[in-house]
Amino acid sequence: MDLMTGSELYDYIVRTFKRTDKETEIYEAITDTILDLQVRFGFDAQKVEAYTTAGITALGDYKLDLPDDFGSIVGDVRFADGNASWGLQKRSKLEFNERFPDPDDDDAITGQPTDYCIFGKQILLGPVPDRTDYIYQLDYTTVLADPVTSATSSVPFSDIGRECLRYGVLGRIYDALDEDGLATKNYTLYEKEVQKLKIRDLRNEQEVFTVEAGGGLMPVKLNIPLPSKGLVVDRPGEFVDTRSLTNMEHGCPPKSYSKTGWDDGDWIVPWRTDNAVF
Repeated sequence: MDLMTGSELYDYIVRTFKRTDKETEIYEAITDTILDLQVRFGFDAQKVEAYTTAGITALGDYKLDLPDDFGSIVGDVRFADGNASWGLQKRSKLEFNERFPDPDDDDAITGQPTDYCIFGKQILLGPVPDRTDYIYQLDYTTVLADPVTSATSSVPFSDIGRECLRYGVLGRIYDALDEDGLATKNYTLYEKEVQKLKIRDLRNEQEVFTVEAGGGLMPVKLNIPLPSKGLVVDRPGEFVDTRSLTNMEHGCPPKSYSKTGWDDGDWIVPWRTDNAVF
């Protein structure tokens, strides 16, 4: 399914809301809901990889402007000199100032950048780059650069998350109308849909671990940490010999898997796995 336009998403929401006298408020609520999703969660669909060679155009410059849609950094800034590349060390503004005092001074330390800090919608590089042809890579999550309107060509999350957007928008609209019951209902449904989106995202990013089962090692994918139940394991139970499943490092006795109601095919490992080797 393709992303919806602003007007398509508006029509989709109004078919449930049954009112057409709140167009401005609905578009504002769409924008606020998307920003909420983007700020709270770094969904994979909102991540981009950016390279720049034009950020430093003159010797003595050490600041890279962040993109207008910059939300938060993913990983670290990488640096390449044409032969090799490596990650720069992230610093707080205080640490950066201590390590690279007076970078605007004519006698400032120059060289290949080794450190950076994010400050004032810019990336500050240290030491001051001694060349203008260095390449910098930044992976980051995006946020809306402009409000959603009827002219918006592609609304984020409106493909796989359009129901989530609808509940979030209706929650905000009913809240503004002092319809507390309907606002609470839609906010609750919104949070449930948000968790579905987050679980889907984590499944795409999850690492593969191994457990001892049936006398050998078996790969399992650990999805998400649950506050009180352990970890979801994306593995059908019939492939697991629970008699030999143990936490090797911490010496835990064998545990059995128990089916949950979260989703078909998800099973719970009911013990903590902090720094554990399976």
